[in-house]
Amino acid sequence: EAVETVTGGHVRPDCKWPNDLMVNGRKICGILLESASNQRSATDYLVIGAGVNVAFFPDDSERPATSLAALGAPVSVDDLVSTYVARVAHWLPIWEQDGFAPIREAWLARGYGIGKPVV
Repeated sequence: EAVETVTGGHVRPDCKWPNDLMVNGRKICGILLESASNQRSATDYLVIGAGVNVAFFPDDSERPATSLAALGAPVSVDDLVSTYVARVAHWLPIWEQDGFAPIREAWLARGYGIGKPVV
């Protein structure tokens, strides 16, 4: 959502299981999560890391990649980060109030390759 918002709708990534964002079959972002739970199974913390190809992308990758600039949507990193933070702030209270179901639904609406083998 942050990429779509910051590019004015010019770039709309799809979600590829488990942690990539794709545009036209090319990877534009990778996402990693790390969490720790206490003895009661409650999550103590969750750290989210996202690497977005803003201006450049690896041309020697085993899988095709792209960048916002290559897609004709140059954006500033500051604008992308502030938009990303705003989207997290939007979804966090939804998760706290309604659980994971609305997030899953939004993810599936952007699902890339659903029903196909994961590679």
